[in-house]
Amino acid sequence: MIRTLINWIISALILWALSLLPFLDMNFTGSLWNVFVVAIVFGLINALIVPLAKKIFTGSKDNTTLLVIAISLVIDAFALLLLSWLVSGFHISFLPTAIIVAIILTVLNAGFSRSKE
Repeated sequence: MIRTLINWIISALILWALSLLPFLDMNFTGSLWNVFVVAIVFGLINALIVPLAKKIFTGSKDNTTLLVIAISLVIDAFALLLLSWLVSGFHISFLPTAIIVAIILTVLNAGFSRSKE
């Protein structure tokens, strides 16, 4: 439980840090509270919706690893767009931006999860 909360907070802080980059059309508005709201909503989306979508779209045994990774990144990008739609203080404008953010978020989360083990 604690590890899950820490992962949610790390993801939200990564999203906040990425929103500071000028070349990404993504931003947080409001206070630090929005970062924690994003952490909670993003964690719920990743816990409830993303695994189901990945199971549906990558369920075939014929899929190659590269195809599964590509589908997973697109699903993660749509999860970020859903997050942007649900949380008023967080905004991502375009799908390409969401895909770039999903790639960076996946790599950084993988790095953090390996460093804990």
